[in-house]
Amino acid sequence: MRPFSVPVSLLRQYCFCPRIPFFYLVKDIKPVAKPWEKQGVIFHKRQCFLNARRRMTRFGLSDATMRSNQLVSSELLYLHGVCDSILFSGDSPVAIVEFKSRDVACTTPGSLIQLTAYSMILEDLYNITLRQGFFLCGERGKVHQIDITNERKEQVLLVRDSIYRDCERSLLPHSCASEFQCGQCEFINFCADR
Repeated sequence: MRPFSVPVSLLRQYCFCPRIPFFYLVKDIKPVAKPWEKQGVIFHKRQCFLNARRRMTRFGLSDATMRSNQLVSSELLYLHGVCDSILFSGDSPVAIVEFKSRDVACTTPGSLIQLTAYSMILEDLYNITLRQGFFLCGERGKVHQIDITNERKEQVLLVRDSIYRDCERSLLPHSCASEFQCGQCEFINFCADR
């Protein structure tokens, strides 16, 4: 199969359930948005507004500026997406910042892969190495620093390649999602075994 650019958001979704990218990419199903998706959009807008007024010292960077809702893509990695924010020092990016409405979201495998994937794209675009990224969590904007490791970068590529494999096979992938996960999934009506 010829590689295609995978949205970074689908890497995160794959970690939640491998069937979600399959439904989007192979079946071309666009589900109705759930109420919490709208809440997430409102949360992101509020964080962008607040960050325009906040000092960047909370990230350990006194001279950094933040640019929000940045479209990024890498032809080398076949990845693209809109990252929540990028911290810049001058014209050079120094870290990705992803917004999460809940603290627990900062520790999920999908969120870590998402942050790492955006960091990898910036590394390719700017020919730099990023060693850290940040999650800005909750209404108070608690900062969590995350190390960008080679192991996490390898995991990003493994997930991307798994999405390619599932698309090439055109067979519904196995899912080990829990009842809790299925209960909040917009694709539950399309899974015959749930």
